[in-house]
Amino acid sequence: MEINISDKCILCNEKETVLHLLYECNYAQASWDTIHKALNITISPEFIVCGANDKCLNVIFAYVCYFLYKESVSERNGVKRFVDQVTKRLEVEFMYGKKILACTNLSGEI
Repeated sequence: MEINISDKCILCNEKETVLHLLYECNYAQASWDTIHKALNITISPEFIVCGANDKCLNVIFAYVCYFLYKESVSERNGVKRFVDQVTKRLEVEFMYGKKILACTNLSGEI
């Protein structure tokens, strides 16, 4: 059985790197823009990799990275979503997550 491995992003067909998947891809940019609008914060690759001085933000960043990874796996498994569908899913999941955080001591400033 031969496995065909490509260096192209499954979401947008650009060269795939970790930076591309988590920040540069148009799917990633749209996802981070959703978080930017919700929290009114500027997000950079350094912020994503190095983290913030806020536990809640770090949880959110980790979740968005995981969310983007799940989208790439879904795409590899034949589930095709457009950017607006992906960001809508993220908005719904983010709002649900905010409700969960509000019930914990981590709710902070979100």
